[in-house]
Amino acid sequence: MKTHEWSPNQRSMALGLIKGRRHSLDEITQITNIPNGTLMDIKKRDTVINKPRSGRPKKLSTRTINQIKRHIRRNRSTRRLHLSHLIKIFQLEVCESTLRSALNDIGYYQRVSRRRPFLSKRDRQRRLQFAKEHLH
Repeated sequence: MKTHEWSPNQRSMALGLIKGRRHSLDEITQITNIPNGTLMDIKKRDTVINKPRSGRPKKLSTRTINQIKRHIRRNRSTRRLHLSHLIKIFQLEVCESTLRSALNDIGYYQRVSRRRPFLSKRDRQRRLQFAKEHLH
């Protein structure tokens, strides 16, 4: 089982050393710290590009995520929509947790906004005066 991903720079260095034919595989292992089996795979494939990985395709495309992001940014009321409403609006066939994780990936989290005190004109003037007095 593969446990470590070698960077393209490390693999290209190893491939260059293999193709140079000046060093044995053991010496290349000492130089690059890449195991012999991996070096043999790199030599056999004769490329530094990773093999394509299998895996489940994403349920939400980047286009859909961008549409949702634009909708959320529109105004205050759209920002506060529940996930189930977003799913209905965009006619998505995903569960709420999938949508939540997609929104988390782009930086939107479910938070309660902090209450801020109302500042009267007098309070604003006092704060500004204090800031100017304590500027340095």
